[in-house]
Amino acid sequence: MNSRERLIASINHREPDKIPLDIGSIIVAGIQAVIYKKLKDVLEVRSGDIYVYDVIQQLALVEDEVREKLGIDTISIIPDKLSDLRERTMSDGTPCKYPERVGYFYS
Repeated sequence: MNSRERLIASINHREPDKIPLDIGSIIVAGIQAVIYKKLKDVLEVRSGDIYVYDVIQQLALVEDEVREKLGIDTISIIPDKLSDLRERTMSDGTPCKYPERVGYFYS
């Protein structure tokens, strides 16, 4: 099964070949930016910046390389292009990019 077939089977209450995985496809399945940085370190993903799309919850956009390494079956419905970005520093000292305004960048 591919990811699409796996998700459709699950939604239709049929047994897929494996449990579908999701990280960061929607805001309720997001991953906090500091934890995302640690995950990237463990996976040895060195490319890409960390983009925080939800300033309140500190949620990071999940990159394709991370999705592929983890076998994630979902794709983000959050736009991958953020506007009005500013360089910031996360609580652990890691640089990241935040939208200029506070709250959800797409609201």
